[in-house]
Parts: sequence; structure tokens; C-alpha cells
Amino acid sequence: MEEWCYMSENYLKKELHELIQIDSTIFEFIQEGSLDGIWYWDLKNPENEYMSEKFWELFGINPTTKKHKASEWQDIIFEEDLKTAIENFQKHLEDPNHPYDQMVRYRHTDGSTIWVRCRGIAIRDENGVPIRMLGAHNDFTQQKKLEAELTRINQALQKQTITDHLTGLYNRYFIDKLLLVEKERTIRNKSPFSILLLDMNKFKLINDNFGHLTGDQVLIHIGKVLRKSVRKQDTVSRWGGDEFLILLPDTPLSNSKVLSEKIKEIFKNNPYKEKNRMIPISISIGCSEYDGTKSIDNLLVEADKALYKEKEKR
Repeated sequence: MEEWCYMSENYLKKELHELIQIDSTIFEFIQEGSLDGIWYWDLKNPENEYMSEKFWELFGINPTTKKHKASEWQDIIFEEDLKTAIENFQKHLEDPNHPYDQMVRYRHTDGSTIWVRCRGIAIRDENGVPIRMLGAHNDFTQQKKLEAELTRINQALQKQTITDHLTGLYNRYFIDKLLLVEKERTIRNKSPFSILLLDMNKFKLINDNFGHLTGDQVLIHIGKVLRKSVRKQDTVSRWGGDEFLILLPDTPLSNSKVLSEKIKEIFKNNPYKEKNRMIPISISIGCSEYDGTKSIDNLLVEADKALYKEKEKR
């Protein structure tokens, strides 16, 4: 079987040169689409496919080692992307109006991923039967890297917007929004939710006796303990200062009071440990229930009153 290499004139390359001279649409396609290599595929002998040198260089491959075989590029493309390309290829052959145009990933010789926009157009005979496929490649790797970095930055900014920077819990801005969402859900489903408003007793003494850095660590510790003490569907947030708010979906007041007693007991057994000292943590909690008949402000006022009523006992 005769093999073609880059040192000799490839029949598909020669044919493409001739085709460009007689069909202006081919030239326009190449001019518009090809920045990082072109390819020309013999659909009658599908193992034969001319790939320009620039295509192989994109992946760190020496073009002279290639034999213009379709299997050569199929060996380095991501398997799932090859499947997408083949599906679009078949659809384009059946319907010229279906674009052969997709973003695919190849493996560079250094192990990195190269993102390529691969476009193509079928060359058909006088009966409309596809006999060749002409394609162009554009390297989108840098754009993809930039997109990924922008996504990472946006996610970080979004997290900063809704997260308390000290404890890592949701902040008041986020929980305010979530309370409104839960309100609508309660009205729709007629299933009450409750909130717990928590405050550490005598927190100022910790700052005064041990310093604000230790006080910050105590707040971080409280946040961690609270997250471990509630269900997955519950939301723990830092309400402000040494106050925390827990949103309990599908929870009546009676159940929230049971949980509040459980949390207070947990903190009795989980003091903050720093070096050779242990700082005891005492928590007061106010509970309130939303049943669909009051405002969120009233819900918060009820929890706040219950909290300070409990603190007065201490």
C-alpha cells in the first residue's frame, strides 16, 4: 500500500490547490476559517486525509513523522470530543445546512490540553454526494484558559459577596435573601420553617481577657460546631458580631426548641482549646417559627426577644 509523507507531493494537497482555483467558495472558506491549519479528507478512501504542517505543530508534533492518515489525529483527540465531531460530521453529510463546527480538545506532547475550534465543509459531486471534506482549525487554548480564570475570579467574588470572611459561614446578606425564598416556599407548601438566633454569653470578656485574635478563633470554632450540629438542609450563618442565625426548613417551633437545647449541650462539651487552656462556651438561643401569616421582620423580632429573654436568666 502506497504511503504519503511530507517529503512528497500529497494527492489531496495537490487536488486542493486545483480546487481553490476553480471554486471561489473554497477559497473563501479557507480565508475565513483557517488560522491554525487546514485539512482535506478523501471520503471515498477515508483513511487518507491531508493535514497541513501547522496543524501538527500545534500539538508539538513534527509533521514529517506523519503519513496523512485520519487515524493519526483521532489518536490524540479526546474520546468524547471525537464522538461529538463524528456525530456532527454525519449530520453535515446528510444535510449541508447542518454546520460542521465544534470545539474539541487534543493532547499536546507535553501532556497539556489544546482547545481547537474545528470547522468543515463537504465537497460534493454533481449528484450531491459528499466526496471530500475540507476543514480548518483555530487554536482557542488561550481563550479557554482566560475563560477558566475569569470563571474562577467570578466565583471567588460571588463567594465573598455571600460569605463571612472570618468564619466561612454565609453572611447576613445571603441569609436575608434565603429567608425570603423560604417564606415563599412555606406559603406555597404550607410547611412552616423556624429560625434559631444564637448569641455567645459574655463574649466581650474573652476579647478583654485573651485578646481579639483569640475572640476571632472562638467565633470560628462556634461556626464549625454549629455546622456539625445541624442537618444538611439547614443553613448556618453569621448574623453579626457574636450572633449566628440558623434557618431550619420544614421545622415547627417545637422541633427547633429541641434542637436549641441540643446545641447548648453540645457547646458545654466542646470548649475552645488554645495551647494549654480551654475557654468554655455558653450559648443563648432564641427560637421562632414562620407559618406563612407574618412578615420576616416579625419573625426576626420574635427570635430576638426570645434570645434576650433567655440571656436575662444568666
